[in-house]
Amino acid sequence: MRQLLDVMRVVVRFRALIRELAFRDVSDRYLDHALGGAWAVVSPLLVLAVYVYLFTSVFPARLGADDPGLGGVIWILCGLVTWFFITDVMGRAVGAVSNASNLVKRVVFPVEIIPMQTTVVALPGFLIGLTVIVGLQALHDPFVLMGTVWLLPLALAILAAVVIGLAYGLAALGPFLRDLREIVQFVSMIGMFLAPVLYLPTVVDSLNPLLAALLDANPFTHVLACVRDALVHGRLTQPASWLIAVLFGAVSLIAGVTVYERVKPHFAEAL
Repeated sequence: MRQLLDVMRVVVRFRALIRELAFRDVSDRYLDHALGGAWAVVSPLLVLAVYVYLFTSVFPARLGADDPGLGGVIWILCGLVTWFFITDVMGRAVGAVSNASNLVKRVVFPVEIIPMQTTVVALPGFLIGLTVIVGLQALHDPFVLMGTVWLLPLALAILAAVVIGLAYGLAALGPFLRDLREIVQFVSMIGMFLAPVLYLPTVVDSLNPLLAALLDANPFTHVLACVRDALVHGRLTQPASWLIAVLFGAVSLIAGVTVYERVKPHFAEAL
């Protein structure tokens, strides 16, 4: 816990540097593109549109499910936006320390901020998706937003604890485990189907007992449940999922930061 507090103090102290590094990261990525930084907005919207079409119009029809309508679109979007944010942070965190090797080798550079930078860089796409969901929900069922006002901050706090913990843990292991990037890519792909990211409620209810048990055992399932309670239901529908998600977030954050703090003295050697 002391290590977590120490890291958070460093993050707060160097918050301006984190913003500057994150902005430079995004700017450099789209430097030679015709649309420039607009791709940071256009790209996630296009990906979300394709997935929503496939999993609300094509696959449900093949499974014999009813037309999900706008409510189904919002349900799928909640899963996609949350999962893409998690996997985006994970993918960036694996190589975060290696990509900043020139900074890590400087004695005066606060290496504690590197994983936080990866989280900040992934935020724009998540916030864009979140805005789209709230807008659609306002059209579909505006009364839900009354519950969203107080539930969403709680859900986002849990999500933040999870992704920050994962960012620090993966960033710590990245320089030492060169195969970790491929492992994370595989987990990101298969995890979409081992958590109810794309499954509509009718599809979840029709799953065989083994797959249903796997979904329940996946901690990300409960994180998604919290987000959907906030944005889709506007009320607590799965209290047990909230308790599990809080525990998962706390363990992820404390474990990730602890591992990072213990191995950071060896970064220069590994690089």
